[in-house]
Amino acid sequence: MANYKPVFPQDIIPDGLDTTIINGKTIRKGTVAAFLANLTIFEDPIATLEQKELAKKTMEDLAPDVVAVGLCKHVTFKNAEVEKMLVNLQK
Repeated sequence: MANYKPVFPQDIIPDGLDTTIINGKTIRKGTVAAFLANLTIFEDPIATLEQKELAKKTMEDLAPDVVAVGLCKHVTFKNAEVEKMLVNLQK
């Protein structure tokens, strides 16, 4: 039996640090939260086209890091455009 222990945020990026290396990529703390916040803007019906385009561009920039942390192994996004963006990076 494996000796698994729960993992806490400070186990991934300790207090006082802003980045860590995961799967060979430097990942900044807050990356996944920023991706999700931009997804909220992208899907918001009252967001302007300019706001949505900027949110999409930011998600595209963050997407390789989101894939590197393994989020896509466990999550399928309801938004088909965002899901496709992430799936294409995994190929």
